[in-house]
Amino acid sequence: MVLDVSTAEELIQEHRWLDAESTLVENLQGQPEAVDARAALARVKLALGNPNAALELLSPCRDHIQCAGLYWCARVRVATTNHQAAATVQEALQTSAMPAHVIEEWRMITSGLITAGWHDEARAWLLALGPWANGLSLEPYWNGTQKARDLRDGGLDALTARAVLHPAPFFQTKAKQLNRQITQTWLQGLPPRPNPWPGPRRRWLLCGDRGLPQCWLYRVQQKQEQLQALGGEAQLLERQELQQLHNSTSLAARLQGVEGLLIQRLKAEASVIELIAEARRQGIPVVVDLDDLLFDPEHAPPPLANYAGSITPEQHRRFQATQPQLEATLAAADLLLFSTAEIAERWQRYRRARDIPSVPVQLWPNLIPAPLQAAWRQPQIRQLRQRSGRLRLVVASASTPHLLAWHQQLVPALVELMQQHPRLQLDLLGSVPLAAPLEPFRQRIRCRGHSDFSTYLQRLAEADIGLMVLEPGPFTDAKSPNRWMECSLMGLATVLSPIRSCTDLLEHGVHTRFASQPQDWVEQINQLLRHPRQRLQLVQQAQQLAWQQLRQEHAAALWAPLLQAQTSAPRRVLLVSEQISGAPLDPPDRLGRDLLRNLLQPPHQAVDWMVLGPPDQQSITAIGPTRHCWIAPAPDLNEPVKDWLMTHPPALIHLLGAGPLASTVATVARSLQIPTLLHLNGNAALAANSLLQTVTGCLSASPELLQYAEAAGARVHPPLVLPWKPRSRHQQQPRDQPHVLCLADGHWSSGLLTLQEALQRNEAPAVRLTVLLGSPKTPRPQPQHWGGSVVDWCAPATDQELEALLAHQDLLVIADQVHADDLRLARELVSAGLWLIASSSSNAAQLLQLAPCGTAVPAQDPDALIQALQHWRQHRPSPEPLLSFPSLETDLAQQLAPIHSGLRLESPKQTG
Repeated sequence: MVLDVSTAEELIQEHRWLDAESTLVENLQGQPEAVDARAALARVKLALGNPNAALELLSPCRDHIQCAGLYWCARVRVATTNHQAAATVQEALQTSAMPAHVIEEWRMITSGLITAGWHDEARAWLLALGPWANGLSLEPYWNGTQKARDLRDGGLDALTARAVLHPAPFFQTKAKQLNRQITQTWLQGLPPRPNPWPGPRRRWLLCGDRGLPQCWLYRVQQKQEQLQALGGEAQLLERQELQQLHNSTSLAARLQGVEGLLIQRLKAEASVIELIAEARRQGIPVVVDLDDLLFDPEHAPPPLANYAGSITPEQHRRFQATQPQLEATLAAADLLLFSTAEIAERWQRYRRARDIPSVPVQLWPNLIPAPLQAAWRQPQIRQLRQRSGRLRLVVASASTPHLLAWHQQLVPALVELMQQHPRLQLDLLGSVPLAAPLEPFRQRIRCRGHSDFSTYLQRLAEADIGLMVLEPGPFTDAKSPNRWMECSLMGLATVLSPIRSCTDLLEHGVHTRFASQPQDWVEQINQLLRHPRQRLQLVQQAQQLAWQQLRQEHAAALWAPLLQAQTSAPRRVLLVSEQISGAPLDPPDRLGRDLLRNLLQPPHQAVDWMVLGPPDQQSITAIGPTRHCWIAPAPDLNEPVKDWLMTHPPALIHLLGAGPLASTVATVARSLQIPTLLHLNGNAALAANSLLQTVTGCLSASPELLQYAEAAGARVHPPLVLPWKPRSRHQQQPRDQPHVLCLADGHWSSGLLTLQEALQRNEAPAVRLTVLLGSPKTPRPQPQHWGGSVVDWCAPATDQELEALLAHQDLLVIADQVHADDLRLARELVSAGLWLIASSSSNAAQLLQLAPCGTAVPAQDPDALIQALQHWRQHRPSPEPLLSFPSLETDLAQQLAPIHSGLRLESPKQTG
């Protein structure tokens, strides 16, 4: 007699694995030798992640054609070592012809090992597969590299997933170690945590995954609505959109104007880490929000059996192996928000065990969402339904980790109830499948699947009693009582599994009824079915508690620590640059960094930096941890500048140089009555007469430049003494041609023409001249010959490049004509052991009064320059070292304090 397994096959096709399993087990009890049934049940066991059970079923019939492929598939999966698995593959391929899907599984495992860079393990599989390995990508294997080297978004997830295609614990452990190693490297590469900004934080960027609808509704969209109700602003950034922002330039633009970043439930991947890094660079606090117990490997994910086949064993192993990614996101936060006390307590224990640094933790329960608040209904006794016995039960679930509890606890209870009450109705919503034991009652059951939230609420309202079944344990104890809240406010009485978040909040028999075993479910549901007044009172009390504990008005108290609305705003200072290079010789850049360091203290604890041009990685790194504003170059800069100044009004503006952005900012600031200080760090500013007339005052380290500005009608302040640091001192090397440095700020008026004329004369000694440009972004001329001298142009991008250059130089020539040179830069270059030849009209000439380190020459005198060069070549004098006493110098903050005080600064109020 041939056993009919068609019903089971249909259940398998529908992925109703537990129903198929129970059907086949029952059939095999009557005919244990039925090969078709054994093969079908083995497929179920493999799908449920139990290859040992499958192998036990298949061993007696391994030679049957319908069992051979499954048998060897199970044999390979039960292997506990890589060698054992590969040897089994080789034996299988030598024994009989394998189905294509089995060979493809083994090819995928091999490819995953290559992708992970585990080439020793992959070699065994390649040898075992032999010709069946043809077509696999072997470049990473031969190159000895990982295929996913850059690990762009999805890369680490996919890399880990492919590494655990085989269920051996060895691979699981190794994949998790690899995942943790990569995420730890990411964390170590993050910028330091910034000091938190004082003052209100009204503008937030909320980042989450819209593919998780319930999380998006309760933890992202709800926060946006709360912020808007509290007078704040919230932009939403969806995970897929974040993955398109592949560089710091795009991320910097997305974070512009943001004062707080909240990341909801996103595990670390390239774009998430880059977002956190950019937030730290801009001084934006990072808040991470989590509403499930996902980080603790002892309890998450739930056992594979709990999913009842709704996910594959490979997916379950991936969840386990990628847990370090979520841990990394949590470890990078400045503040953690957890939805339940269970999550918060277990995080603290887990953090201490893993030695993760502590950050503040705040409990943030799910409150009543706006659609539910709008749709809620008063409870009622539907008399006609009650008398006719047509009451309706509803079971809803948005996810699948609890299907085993559904099958084991609630389905048997519902079967008994449907038998006891011939007209009782049942609705199944979301991920809840129709179980085989309920098939006889199909005419009274509606399977309605997933829907949008508003439709879901309407469907809930059609029922009288809502049921929520979850397996016991810490994972479900960490769940929020969302289903209870939704059912209660839509007028339904509830029977629930006794998870902690519900037992902490609700009282049995007052706000809900709890049930754990099938007979318990029957009794509790019958109690509500048979006593309508009791059911009505239960709902009324549940609604009262929900409004009391979870109404949206609680959001103000939750947001208060994040918004800091009552904190007095500091005097915010705005720095304005025409460009950013980060180079050590760029005076505006370096001045900006000095101001940033000195102003990040009371009363100027917040500093913004406005730059003309699109952001790039070099500029972002140079600016450091402060809020940026990037103004796109355009013929008219007035509108974006005015928009920023009105939205983020500073108490004071420092213009770090002259240019179109500085002119626009000065004009707009004057109309808004914001004081503006212009720094004169070159003679270019002297040509901008209108700018000198517009700004509130001028600052400079050069007394002569201040005199010129005052003569042009500008208000000036006492000269600043800028901090400098001695350079490594180098010994002079004997050479035929002296190596000479000359400073240039991109303008020929620096005195470079005088030096060019001198070197082009016949009597001038031949030198090797390097002209130092302040910024690498300044256009660089081609190498030239001035007489017998070779001239090159250089713009060191880092301190290391500058030090390497100074090690091979002899002289520093500053032929400035109008005291526009950078005195502190000259001081630092001379401290490296260079002999100074300075124009008497330069600021650098002051150094000759401090130590015998050079000689002064008249300005615009080529002959004097030639004589100074010849004298040095003949005598090679060695300069005396310049002494530095930083502790005795007045720091920049102290010098600026009386200037700022005299401006009577106020902190303007922000506008929306």
